[in-house]
Amino acid sequence: MNKSLPNQCPECSGALEQKTITHDVRFEEKLYSFQNVPARVCNTCGASYLDAPVLKQIENTFKRRREPEQYLKVPAFSFDRLSA
Repeated sequence: MNKSLPNQCPECSGALEQKTITHDVRFEEKLYSFQNVPARVCNTCGASYLDAPVLKQIENTFKRRREPEQYLKVPAFSFDRLSA
């Protein structure tokens, strides 16, 4: 973890811990899932924060049009039909 960055959650003031997460990104109307992403995660509210170099690497993945390692099927729901 970069020590120059805050170690307190801006949402709830909880402590941030370094973890790896799955981070989903929408790009050009598609959903992409990045696994094993280093992030700072609040141990109180669960909010996650990615450092600038991590975000840059994800951005570069789209710029370089890298082929995904795998494809996942994701169930989708329409909220307006949930009460039926």
